[in-house]
Parts: sequence; C-alpha cells; structure tokens
Amino acid sequence: MANNTIKFLTEKKDIGKRLDVVLTEKIPDLTRSSLKKIVESDGVKVDNLVVNSPSKKLKLKQLISIKIINNQQINLRPAKIKLDIVYEDKDLLIINKPVGMVVHPGAGNYKKTLVNALIYKYQNELSDVNGNLRPGIVHRIDKDTSGLLVVAKNNITHSNLGKQFSEHKIERTYM
Repeated sequence: MANNTIKFLTEKKDIGKRLDVVLTEKIPDLTRSSLKKIVESDGVKVDNLVVNSPSKKLKLKQLISIKIINNQQINLRPAKIKLDIVYEDKDLLIINKPVGMVVHPGAGNYKKTLVNALIYKYQNELSDVNGNLRPGIVHRIDKDTSGLLVVAKNNITHSNLGKQFSEHKIERTYM
C-alpha cells in the first residue's frame, strides 16, 4: 500500500470549524466517516502535532497534514458467493447479508467478503466513491449481524445515500 500526504493551510472560512468537516471540504474524494477514521488512527497532524479528535476546532493558518493510504495496490479477487438480493434497480441494490459474512475486506480477510461477491456479479458496475476495497458499499453491518444492506451502483446514488445516512433521513431498526 502506498502512502500519500496531503498538506494545506487553514483559511479564514475554516476558522472555528471541526477538523473532520474541513477535511471533508478539502478532500471530497473521501467520505467524512473515512476521514474521521484517519484522524482517530493518528493519521492527521495540525501544526506538526498529531491530532486524533475529529471535533477539534481549527484556527487561521494552521498547517494540516493528512496521510492517505492508497489501497489501490490490493487486488481483490471476485468470488462466486450467492447473494440474497431483496431489491435491485439501475441505481442500487438491497442485500440481505447473512450472519458470518464480512462486508468489506480488511484485517487479513480479503477473500470471502460481500465485496468479493459483488465484484464477481457486478464487475465495474458499482460506485467507486470509497475506492476499490469498498465498491458500492454505502454503510456496513457487523460480521455477526444479519440484515439489509444498501449498495450503490453509481457515484451519484452513493453520494445521495451517504448524505441521507449522515443526516439520519434513512431509518435503521435493530432487533
């Protein structure tokens, strides 16, 4: 995996804003939740000091540097895994994820995930907002949880769904 560091100085419009909000504005290719994870895992410095609080309020002309890990070098292999598709149209899928299935690759598990099944069935027909390790994945549920999962087929749908989730306009119910 390759590392890229992005650096910028905060501007007048950034004064008093949360670190994760400013990062989202400056790096629109990454979701706010993924940027928040980078902050919380010590991947961001403010004036050369590690900051792990996404809610840190910023001041004028602070030097922000963020390490972006490029996962593009990991080649996922498609896997013929049966998917329980509850709904599908040209923009999205709703999948009933079974207990025991990991949603996206990570922590050494790169073979039998929902993503492996999706790239087998849909190849390049999924959104790439979250990179090649999470094509179409708008949200996730834990490995040991079953339930419905929304998958975006294009970037516009992904962005709209992500916004609805972050604004709590999509209701989730847990039993």
